[in-house]
Amino acid sequence: MEWKPNKLIAVLLGLFAQSLAMLYLGRVKWAVFYFFVPLVVLSIEFAFAAPWLDVFSFTVVIAIICAVHAYRIAATMPAVTVRPWYSRWYGLIAIYLVYVIAMLLLRAFAYEPFRMPSGSMLPTIKVGSHMVVTKYGYGNYAAFGLKLMQGKMTAEINRGDLLVFQSLEDPSVPYVKRVVGLPGDTVRFQDRQLFINGKPVVTQELGVSSEGADSDDGFQYVTENFDDASHTVIYIPGREQYSFEVTIPKENYFVMGDNRDNSRDSRYFGFVPEGNLIGKVIYVTSNSPFTQINP
Repeated sequence: MEWKPNKLIAVLLGLFAQSLAMLYLGRVKWAVFYFFVPLVVLSIEFAFAAPWLDVFSFTVVIAIICAVHAYRIAATMPAVTVRPWYSRWYGLIAIYLVYVIAMLLLRAFAYEPFRMPSGSMLPTIKVGSHMVVTKYGYGNYAAFGLKLMQGKMTAEINRGDLLVFQSLEDPSVPYVKRVVGLPGDTVRFQDRQLFINGKPVVTQELGVSSEGADSDDGFQYVTENFDDASHTVIYIPGREQYSFEVTIPKENYFVMGDNRDNSRDSRYFGFVPEGNLIGKVIYVTSNSPFTQINP
């Protein structure tokens, strides 16, 4: 029995599943091409924090091109008597399911992208920035709202790490903050100075800038040094500071935002348990929106 591809099916698959469209038409090399090209385009847009990503992606253009391409192949393709398994409905469904499962496992156990919705981590992470989080070893394995497994945390956490974790108030909401205190540490904060186990964290004032500030006082930039790593935090000059001293219990962490006067963190909701940790930020798409201030 001869078979000829349906042009409408080819176009619809071209718009919504480019690789499957080409497999449906029996074009394996084109299927590989349309699988990798959108991934490359998305990666470039993600890496460079393309400002149009919230409303548009060039993968839409690729989908339209693929739909036209698929239509032309379907319209000119002669009838065949032997049809490969991957072009049949069950083959297409099986391949799609393998792809979905692979993506689910990748996001749950290896790497997952997140988007920064607020300014609590300025100047390190600006609003709207995208982050890549490594998840293996943190024990909280979930993706797309589906919890796959809760395991024991084996990853090493250091002071100064940027961690993503489930909110203590609403576990469905992820937070990103900087680790200030480890289990067993005594953390004290007074007059904008952090003390870890009685020792002051080495700091250096960089200056004041009004860029990006929502008050006439601007932002005071300060570098903090944890072990061999350093980062920049900001304060609002003249803002009254909340002093505290806490000792962190076992299997818990104390976190703070780099925008110290505009961050809801452990000063308000308490310690973050290991079971709430999702992973560590390893890549941020863009740097600070503020002008660099030198000493």
